[in-house]
Amino acid sequence: MAPTSSTRVLVYTLPPGYTVADLTLPAGHVEVRGPSDGWIVSFMRRGVADPSVRCRGPEDLRASPGDAMTFDQAELAALEYIRRDIPAGSSNIHVMPVASLLPRRFRLCWRQSGAAPPHVDMPLARQQRMAEIREERDRRLARSDGQWARALDIGTPGEVAALKTYRQALRDVPQRVTLDAVATPTALAEYDPMWPA
Repeated sequence: MAPTSSTRVLVYTLPPGYTVADLTLPAGHVEVRGPSDGWIVSFMRRGVADPSVRCRGPEDLRASPGDAMTFDQAELAALEYIRRDIPAGSSNIHVMPVASLLPRRFRLCWRQSGAAPPHVDMPLARQQRMAEIREERDRRLARSDGQWARALDIGTPGEVAALKTYRQALRDVPQRVTLDAVATPTALAEYDPMWPA
């Protein structure tokens, strides 16, 4: 049975200092681009590797019999078109199977060298996970702000002390977390600190 969507993507490392919409991407940023299913279908039906030929509806699927490409040919044609748009100075440009891509949770931490598939840079991923933990801590503190204000206004000394202890325990969570021993992206994604109750 023929594939129904792209099975391969282009993977490349952007040049240092590359900027998108006033945002300078970190050195070593890995970009992954694949053809849309509409492009592949259009190329298959029309046999044209042209960006202006896109599958927008049934009227775009008319083709003369001799023009048709196989799925594989159409996918490669679409990938070659995408290759034209890769920024100058990019490196490690290669085609790889979609099935070997990493989970997107740590997408900004992907790095690659040579023709090897991208890997998750674990020190960067640990920094990202720690930032996520701090954000969750801040959300929990913000959720308790109303209780804290109420306790200060009309609460008992016991309620004030309990909330003060709870809020300090939340502030201390990032200092108690050590991610150095977490060795894999999956384990890092699943890691959740002990939150105070």
